[in-house]
Amino acid sequence: MSIRALEAFHAVVTLGSVAAAAEQLHVTQPAVSHMLKSLADATGLTLFRKQGRRLVLTEDGQVFFNDVSSALNVLSGLQASAKSIRSARTGNVRLGAIPVVADHILPDLLGCYMKNNSDIGISLEVVELHRAINLLDAGSIDIAILSGSPPDHFKVHAAFPGNTVLVAPPGHFEEEQAKISLSDIQEAPFIALSAGSPFRYALDQHLAAHNLSLNIRAQFRTQSAIAGLVAAGAGISILDRSVVAKRRFDVQVLEFGPPLQWSFQLLTRKTGILSTAAEHLIEFLQIQFARQTGPQ
Repeated sequence: MSIRALEAFHAVVTLGSVAAAAEQLHVTQPAVSHMLKSLADATGLTLFRKQGRRLVLTEDGQVFFNDVSSALNVLSGLQASAKSIRSARTGNVRLGAIPVVADHILPDLLGCYMKNNSDIGISLEVVELHRAINLLDAGSIDIAILSGSPPDHFKVHAAFPGNTVLVAPPGHFEEEQAKISLSDIQEAPFIALSAGSPFRYALDQHLAAHNLSLNIRAQFRTQSAIAGLVAAGAGISILDRSVVAKRRFDVQVLEFGPPLQWSFQLLTRKTGILSTAAEHLIEFLQIQFARQTGPQ
């Protein structure tokens, strides 16, 4: 019993003739007649009786027609569902990202994406580096956006540079000081990210490479918390520009040298199959990251 034969049967009943059904299905009338016979043979039912030159449904044929209509509606829904999945218009994507990315970089990007892909659900977990790696390894998230050197068993789909700046309380530096040398702030009270974070590691390596040190007064887990402390006058810090880009914090933002290089990576597992929706989101993020010289 083929789907094509069911469609031919349905077309004959709804259109009233073999000729009309053949025209709709773009086949010959003998082909339609052959499909009706094969369907009758497959079901063991007498589907039509002749009334003059017309075909009229039998009672069995009417019951079968109702079921065929329901089945074809279901099939049409399945075809539409498959098309939506192929075009990534439906599905769910699970992301994990470190706080600076989740709080300050992704909201605008994901907001734009979700506006144009309303049937794709996105869940975002704000996680520290090691937790994100564990979740990605376990398949609990589809995509991770992290900093630092990724493990070898992850696939890097995109890497984009961070943009670090010196932040200070309002009025701390003279307005004409467009760029600050790190050697000039070694004695100033400095608020750092907690030891063990990729950003802190990059900063420590950067300082060591230039024989510099900082007067670390306090350590906190997130860059947002540090920006708030700087705004309150607790000290100065080095943060990613995205944290202070929208002027959420009342701080001075200055360039410094020698500049600190660090980056974010968009990662998935090398093994396993990504959903079409996840692949579509990765493509979107790759395009967005490629447009940036650094998070703004």
